Amino acid sequence: MKTKVKVKVCGLTNREDVELAADLGARFLGFIFYEKSPRSIDRESFRRLRPHLPSAERVYVQVRPDPEELRMARGAGFAFFQLHFPIDEDLRVIEEWAEIVSPKRLWLAPRIPPGTAFRQEWLSLADTFLIDTFDKDRFGGTGQTGDWKQYREWTESWPDKLWILAGGLNPRNIQEALKVSNAPAVDVNSGIEAEPGKKDPVLMRAFFRKIAQAEAG
Repeated sequence: MKTKVKVKVCGLTNREDVELAADLGARFLGFIFYEKSPRSIDRESFRRLRPHLPSAERVYVQVRPDPEELRMARGAGFAFFQLHFPIDEDLRVIEEWAEIVSPKRLWLAPRIPPGTAFRQEWLSLADTFLIDTFDKDRFGGTGQTGDWKQYREWTESWPDKLWILAGGLNPRNIQEALKVSNAPAVDVNSGIEAEPGKKDPVLMRAFFRKIAQAEAG
């Protein structure tokens, strides 16, 4: 079910969910290594899963990784590195991430409070930005939708970047989200789960079907 919208299915922890996501047309498969996330996967579990992974591009997801951890991840078969951080993160830290994995492979996911301007000094450090719903206590995983209109303003301001819409997306709201945001790429996680770390195949199929229907007009 190939769609023009690029879909990343995140929070994957098992072979069945990975294979279904790939079969449905997911462009990206996200694996969370942030231990505080209920959808995290440890290195050993990922090592066992790795031989069974399909050809879709794999995304390493972490919050404020130290340089050595990021260097280790770089050699583990990931195409991209989605890194979450607070809006006041030291720019030198982000510059080091870009040096380690390159701006082409770096996805920056800043935690931006509502009404706050996008920091333009980030733009030269990554080709891709993932915009998730703001929560003062958590990095993603809120299950709440964000400001789709603000997302669209940023995508139109800097169209040379890939912008990924995240936060509370599910089969019920994805069509409206695409209409308002005009997102070229989306990230889905808790909105297609049976429980944290385990996807619901019915919801996953419905999510991709809704996108295909939206594209068909």
